[in-house]
Amino acid sequence: MKNDPFENIQFLNRVQLGAPIDFHLKTMFSNIKIGDLDFLSLYNECMSSTGTSAPSWKTYRRAQRALILGQYFNYALSVPGRKAECGVLLGFSALLTSQIAHMRDKSWTGENYHLIDSFEGLSEPELKDAIFSGNQTPVASHKAGHFAIPLVKVQNNLTSFPNLRFHKGWIPEIFLSLPEDEWSYVHIDVDLYRPTLTSLEYFFPRMAAGGVIINDDYASPLFPGGGNAWIEFFDRVKKPFTVLDSGQAIFINK
Repeated sequence: MKNDPFENIQFLNRVQLGAPIDFHLKTMFSNIKIGDLDFLSLYNECMSSTGTSAPSWKTYRRAQRALILGQYFNYALSVPGRKAECGVLLGFSALLTSQIAHMRDKSWTGENYHLIDSFEGLSEPELKDAIFSGNQTPVASHKAGHFAIPLVKVQNNLTSFPNLRFHKGWIPEIFLSLPEDEWSYVHIDVDLYRPTLTSLEYFFPRMAAGGVIINDDYASPLFPGGGNAWIEFFDRVKKPFTVLDSGQAIFINK
């Protein structure tokens, strides 16, 4: 393993090239359920339906994160409050969690679930998003506008749940379009420092008792800003949180 994140990703892509990925996924995740749903079937269906893919280095980490996300969403369905996802991309995690909500309530079609994204890609990275690679010169892994997916494409991926609420715009201004209410589940996957920090500043004081906030970027090798913002915020509010080997961080409002 390498210390440089770019070198490490190249290394993992090289050594895993040609590995039997499906065999490993089945071995790791077969017979695991979220409620009544077979996780691996759900995962593969949502990946295929949304056109989502994972590079070789991220294949197993993505599946592990999806399982954790699904389990905490399933938990949050028993906590009163609205649900939100900040950073939607192609709609993979929104579809996966929506399928779980539908499993729990067959009449559910997306009510009180709010999906927030610019749908114009990343905002401009800043220094706290930089990776110090090689000669320790700070570099950004992606430029502004990367990951841009048209809203209509995402909506087409989620047509099974017509009452999902889409909020197109930049964080934090887009939060003005949200209902002033309590939230039982917030998934933050916006990659960068500033939108992660302002998402926490908005949702944290509005969390329901027992509500959960999940950050997918806490230990992302390509997006350190997400973790930097999370640490800065929770140092400020002096609340404990959990760090997982998947690279996610989780706060429960206990």
